[in-house]
Amino acid sequence: MSEKIVVPVLGESITEATVAKWLKNTGDAVEADEPIVELETDKVNLEVPSPVKGVLTEINSKDGSVVEVGALLGTVSESGSSVSVKNEEIKKEEPSQKEDNVIKLDPSKKEPKIFEEKTEKNSQNEPLVLTDEVKEEETPKPKITKPEPKTNTESQTLSPAVRKIVVENKIDINSVQGSGKD
Repeated sequence: MSEKIVVPVLGESITEATVAKWLKNTGDAVEADEPIVELETDKVNLEVPSPVKGVLTEINSKDGSVVEVGALLGTVSESGSSVSVKNEEIKKEEPSQKEDNVIKLDPSKKEPKIFEEKTEKNSQNEPLVLTDEVKEEETPKPKITKPEPKTNTESQTLSPAVRKIVVENKIDINSVQGSGKD
C-alpha cells in the first residue's frame, strides 16, 4: 500500500511553496514522521514528514519547483517490515498502584497557631482603638478598647480618618467650626 506525500496547509494567506530540497532520494527507506522534503515560502520554511514507515518510491516535484497547498509531492510505499510489526501482539502494561502517595507527618507535632482566638467580641461593629494603659503585672503593651459612643449627630458624619485624629489629639469637635457648606 502506498501513501501520498502532499503539501500541508501553510497558513491563512499562503497558497504556494517552493520545494527547497529533497532530504531523501527515490528508493531510500524512511521512518514514520521522518522529514522527507523541505518546503520554503516567503514567511516560513518547513519539513514535510513521511506519513508511514516504508520506501520513498516516487518524487513528483523536483527541487526549485513551485507547488500549491494540497499538491502531490511524491509517494511512500509501506515495506513488509512495518506490516509484520502491525501483526505482533501488543502487551498491555498495568500501572502499579501505590497505597498512598501522601507523606504522613509526625502526628505528635502540632500546627502553630497563626491567629489567636479573640476573647472580646465586637458586637457593635465599632473600630477598636489602642490605648496606653499598662497593668502592673504585665510588660507594657497597648490595650485595645472600644471608643465611647458619641451622641451628637456630627460624630456620625465624620469619616473614620477624622474620628481617629479627633481621638488621638483629644479635640473637642463641638468647638471646631467647619468651612464647608454643611
